This record gives sequence, C-alpha cells and structure tokens, in this order.
Amino acid sequence: MPTFDNSKQKVENKHRMKKALVLFIGFICYQIICHAQVMDEHYYFKNLSVQNGLSQNTVNAILQDKQGFMWFGTKDGLNRYDGLSFRKFKHDGRSQQSIGNSFITALYEDAEGNIWVGTDVGLYIYYPEHDSFRHFEELSVEDTKIEHTVTAIVGDDQGCVWIAVESQGLFCYDLEKEQLQNYTLKNFPFISTNVQSFVFDNSGTLWIGCYGDGLFYSKDRLKTLQPYISPVDNIGELKNELKELKEYIEDVFTDQNDINEDTRMQLELINQTLAELQTKDRGFKERKRIGYKLPGCEEEEKK
Repeated sequence: MPTFDNSKQKVENKHRMKKALVLFIGFICYQIICHAQVMDEHYYFKNLSVQNGLSQNTVNAILQDKQGFMWFGTKDGLNRYDGLSFRKFKHDGRSQQSIGNSFITALYEDAEGNIWVGTDVGLYIYYPEHDSFRHFEELSVEDTKIEHTVTAIVGDDQGCVWIAVESQGLFCYDLEKEQLQNYTLKNFPFISTNVQSFVFDNSGTLWIGCYGDGLFYSKDRLKTLQPYISPVDNIGELKNELKELKEYIEDVFTDQNDINEDTRMQLELINQTLAELQTKDRGFKERKRIGYKLPGCEEEEKK
C-alpha cells in the first residue's frame, strides 16, 4: 500500500515536470521571436539575370502590377516574374497577338489592369484577359501618332495616360473619351531637348525633366510651363541666369519681326525683374519664383 508521503511526492514531481516543460516551451518561443526580429533587421538581395531566365540583362523599366507580378522591360524582350520563374514576351512575326517590338523602354499599368509597354519604336498595350498585345496607333487631334522611342508613361487623377516620346513631346490619352492629344512643347523655346521623365504630384502639378534643359512645372495641364527656380545665395547669380534666358530668347528670335506678342511680354517682364533686382540689397538670400507667360499660352496673364 502506498503511503501518503509517496503520493504527495509523486504529485510534486509531476508539478515540477509541468513547470519545467512550460519554461522549456517559453524559452523556445522566445528564441523564435528573437530570431524573427533579427531577420527583420536584415535585407537580403537576390540577383536575377539571364542565368535565371531573364531575356536580357539590360533592364530599362520595372513594374509591379496589381496581381503582384513583377515586369521587367529589357533591350530584348518583356519579362513577367512570379517569384519563381520568368515568362518572356518577344516579337513573333508568326503571331498577330505578340508585341511588335522587343526593345522595351517604359511600363505602366492602367486602372483596368492593362499593361502599357513603351518601346524604341512605338507603344503597345498588353491585355491580360486575352493574353495579347495591341499596337497603339491612335491618331491625335493634331493629326500625329506615337512613332518614336517612348521614354516614360504616367497616369493622372483624371483617368488619362500620358506618354513622353522622343522628338514628339508629350501625348495625353483620355481613356474614357478615347481621345489622344499631342503636346509637342515646340511653343516653349527654352526646351530644346527630349522629355526624360515626368510625374504628377498630389496637387495635380505636372513636373517635367528634360535632357540638359532642367526641371519645369505646369499647373494648368501645359497651357503654360514654367522653369523651376531653386534658391540661390545672392542676387548676382539670379541676374546672370535671367540675362542668359533673355539672350537665349533673343537668339531664337533673331529677327525682331518674328517675335510674337507673348514672347515680347516675356522679355519685358524679364527686363522689369532685372531692373527691380538692381534696387535690392546685396544680402538678398532667396531667389524669387518668377511666374511669366510663355509663348503659346492660351490665356492672358491676370494682373
């Protein structure tokens, strides 16, 4: 017959084992949590190349679509990556549903989930539902169409897709109205190069970066365009840049008879600003943002 003391000792031993087991499980959980936290503090990079299935190693554009797929536009094909493998899209002369050009330069996904693909010769749209491409050949209201290298594609908050094209300026396609408009930017004489990149900020302002010509912005969808003037340390630098702008405009319009009224107003405003700066103190520390009407503006400046 077991004694009372033996039964009590068994109960205590069993209690100790449960306590030890709980402590052991707690210790393991603690180690797992600590390890996870350490893992979160480190970033791991993986290189993807032709050895992993990429069609070509020069990547010009990257996009992640709404489904989570990663898209890579290269000099020789469009690639869709699902995290494990690549699916390659190239021009196939035997298929009318294939992309018409394999040199990819820009990517954009619209609200419907369609992928806009810019190439070095024209624009294409990929429709996931049909697994097919369509050559975007719409004619603009200015009787032009996208024919050259697409450098960038961006959407705005009004349901339009904007496309920058070398030697053709900017195109704006209204998805609802199915209407294309071409802004050549030729009415702004201070822009002599192609648009490299552009973006709309939260206020709807359009920012445009040009090769070598600097940064510009428009608050009225390209009815007017103004150069972004960053802060400077002294008035002298501002005066020199205004003089350079004035000389540039005068060089473009060598014949005074060729200067239209908008350009003449611009030159007068620059001269007035230069005169005002002459009276300012040399300790002036911040460059003014000078808003002026540019050639080709549709509205008169409000006074």
